Amino acid sequence: MWRATTNANQPRRARITGFAEVASEIKDETTGELYPLRWVFSWNSSKAELDARQRREKLEAGAQALQKSLACWASTLTQSRQHPQSSGNPASKRAEPRLTSPMN
Repeated sequence: MWRATTNANQPRRARITGFAEVASEIKDETTGELYPLRWVFSWNSSKAELDARQRREKLEAGAQALQKSLACWASTLTQSRQHPQSSGNPASKRAEPRLTSPMN
């Protein structure tokens, strides 16, 4: 049996708690008497919501860092193309920007 409930004291976007119940009987081998046995499992949506929010925040932070890094790289590339390298003086040459793997 599965049942979902909400608490009336919760805000409008209420937390959902689900319950699963498995009932059976267990037999006493010495007396032959049967005893009721219940397994009750529960689930609360607040932990799932917290995990999802934290995952979303980490993904957003990673996307922002990537955008910032790409903007910086594009700016450096644009500047190097606007100021061509001098062929006479090797010290004045700038290296072409490259994306590298963090594993390198």
